[in-house]
Amino acid sequence: MKKAISGFTIVELLIVIVVIGILAAISVVAYNSVQVRARDAERISDVNQLHKALELFYAENNYYPAVSDVRDATFRATMLKIPESVVKVPGSTATISYCWANGTNSTSQYCYVGRTPPGGSFDCTASGERCVGYTISYQLEGNPGTMITKRSLIYS
Repeated sequence: MKKAISGFTIVELLIVIVVIGILAAISVVAYNSVQVRARDAERISDVNQLHKALELFYAENNYYPAVSDVRDATFRATMLKIPESVVKVPGSTATISYCWANGTNSTSQYCYVGRTPPGGSFDCTASGERCVGYTISYQLEGNPGTMITKRSLIYS
């Protein structure tokens, strides 16, 4: 009497490998989506913290800082009292920028534009200028076509 040899056929093994491959691909896509949403949540938190720091600065000084001041790390640390991580977009080494000066808005930077009093130049860029308002904007990574903007409470 012959003894039957049992085992998997090549077709059964291929089906199992294909199923495992599909499950792995689905989980990688889901993981990447979670990471993008987490970075977008961090962007929102950073800009809210920056907005609060600028409003506190205004309450103490009765003006908003100029673009060049906000871009200066020492000024941010001493006057705005915000950690350097707040002005760096998650996944980027670039700090807050004056985006409209060169026409570049991207998901890798926060944009800050100060406003001068009526009758002055439109943008408040020179160090030491006393701005009457500002705009902070950024784009979501999950939807780069979406520009989020925060304005000062006092805006001309």
